[in-house]
Amino acid sequence: MADSEKETMPENVAGKEFTPPPAAAAEEPVTRPVTPKSQRRMTMMDSPSPGQRVRAPSEQVTPTTNRRMTMIETTPTSANTMPLLSPEEKTDNAPPPALQGIMKRRSHGPESHIPASPGMGPRRMTGSTPDPTAAAPADPPSGGSRRPSVATRPRPLSSYGRPLSNYSITDAAPQSIARRLSGYDPRMSIGGAEPPSAGGSMTANRQFSAYEPTSSATLAQRRVSQYDPMDSGRRSTYNPEGPAPLTTGSSARPVSTFFGVDATGPSPFNAPEPTNEKAQPVVYTRQFVSRRLKGPVEKPWLLEEDPREKWVSIIPIIGIVVGFIAAGLLIWDGIRGVAHHKYCPVLIDDFQNGLNTSIWTHDVELGGFGNGEFEWTTADSDNSYVQDGKLFIVPTLTNASLTSNEINNGYTVNLTATGECTSTTKYNCVITSNTTTGQIIPPIKSARLTTKASASIKYGRVEVRARLPKGDWIWPAIWMLPVNNTYGVWPKSGEIDIAESRGNDIFYPEGGRDIISSTLHWGPDSANDGYWRTNNKHRLPHTSFDEGFHTFGLEWSEKYLFTYVDSRLQTVLYTKFQTPFWDRGSFPLSNANGTTYVNPWSSGTSSTPFDQEFYLILNVAVGGTNGWFVDGKDNKPWVDASSTAMGDFWRQRETWLPTWGSGDHRAMVVDKVSMWQQCDN
Repeated sequence: MADSEKETMPENVAGKEFTPPPAAAAEEPVTRPVTPKSQRRMTMMDSPSPGQRVRAPSEQVTPTTNRRMTMIETTPTSANTMPLLSPEEKTDNAPPPALQGIMKRRSHGPESHIPASPGMGPRRMTGSTPDPTAAAPADPPSGGSRRPSVATRPRPLSSYGRPLSNYSITDAAPQSIARRLSGYDPRMSIGGAEPPSAGGSMTANRQFSAYEPTSSATLAQRRVSQYDPMDSGRRSTYNPEGPAPLTTGSSARPVSTFFGVDATGPSPFNAPEPTNEKAQPVVYTRQFVSRRLKGPVEKPWLLEEDPREKWVSIIPIIGIVVGFIAAGLLIWDGIRGVAHHKYCPVLIDDFQNGLNTSIWTHDVELGGFGNGEFEWTTADSDNSYVQDGKLFIVPTLTNASLTSNEINNGYTVNLTATGECTSTTKYNCVITSNTTTGQIIPPIKSARLTTKASASIKYGRVEVRARLPKGDWIWPAIWMLPVNNTYGVWPKSGEIDIAESRGNDIFYPEGGRDIISSTLHWGPDSANDGYWRTNNKHRLPHTSFDEGFHTFGLEWSEKYLFTYVDSRLQTVLYTKFQTPFWDRGSFPLSNANGTTYVNPWSSGTSSTPFDQEFYLILNVAVGGTNGWFVDGKDNKPWVDASSTAMGDFWRQRETWLPTWGSGDHRAMVVDKVSMWQQCDN
């Protein structure tokens, strides 16, 4: 081997050194001419068997080939050695079958030859650089294939479990074999060796390293791009305390020194360990420079001043000033319009001294008060009483005092005879049960308390602090009626409902015990009640009115009327008396009988009929046929138009009575009642 073709090897080689067997005297190496690069590529691959596709140089190396060197386990004895199996130990400790397969594929005896490419003579290989004067060996037997069969192809060395720790490399040929196994370029970092010169040795090295010699950076980049990205994985199979495969530590030369590129550039052999960090995008911070604007930029608006330009600032300033002035006027007018009335107390009752009968009177009737209600209002202490400084209005069952047969048939209740009835109408005082007609005694007893005889106001304020009842079809109300029907019977003289509710649960379609409504009733007759124009509801969020006490209030003057809950800022209904109610109602000219309607409030003001004395009413009703409980909603047990509505309700008591609960849950509990009269004069 020529000195220029020898590769520098480490001085200290682990294992036993050996020399390749001498070449046969009869055979001489054959000198072959240098072939074009396209033909030399074929020499870098094994001769394909018939029908087998030849892999192009640009194709990616198979994972098995890439992992050949990875599977070799080494135990280096020093930092500058690459231990391999020693040929002296082949007898006692033969190389692994994988290496034998490779040597068998590459050699046919003591002296091996390499399949020739088109236009080239056969190659010979010994333990050293091929002799160009040696004769070519005979061709293999006829019909034989230079490419070993699948059965003789080498498998990964790790599958045999035989390390190559007892072998060493002393010359170029075994090193080339090791390089071929590892996939490393012979010009790479191998003991600091310089790239071999062109010639037979170079060809052999190319054959074993599968590397195409060139000095161009383009091919170097191609070599790098075709390199196995698992390079770090292969290195990791070696002892971390020893040198990298086929390198000698500090004597290794960077791969870039052979490619004509910067040594600090990227190298597959010096690739960093893989990380999970994502690549950061490249941010260009180059300042924009216009290619069209040359020299100073003209600014004509600075040369002369436009006299109209000052208005650009003056007009917005004027608009801002005018806006502030307008806002101030609106605020002043609003404050000036707020009524600051003087109120004189008329009634303050906190029930600390029990029920004061000089203030509160009971309405005792059986007729349903025009709403078809199902209760019999009494003055009994079971239905209204004071306890712990609070007034309780509790609905109870009539069968506690009457039998079921008496309620359904053959029993008469005559309140006129007992002197209890507070109505002058017989229908409201006397009733007889009859199964034939479907008439029954009201199945519920309750109470209705008023201040008609003691306290009333015309313009002023009312506040009632109370807790509303719980139970299906219970109808609590805090409301006011006129002391005198100055403009006629209901609703001509008006009605003020401060707060009404239903005891049904919060899922009731028309609103359960979490909602209260405020309404003004007014109109020429009951069929043309204009309440829907002056009605509003208030829902209590996250709770219901049966779970605590709330203040239900009214503020009323000759210019407005509004209701509220807990605070005057939490308004429920607000009505301003600007348009007369007759004009507001848009009533028809006549009723269903053809009778022409006449304005009952023509002699009044814009607040008529709410310009007279009204008194307060507290009551708990049950059921009714006036539509307060809508038919077909929430399994309503009766129909309003039915003549047996009260009996149907009573017969279905198993469905609604359990919802009433026990004790005072079904009661409206009143903590305090306050009434003030407006007394500005």
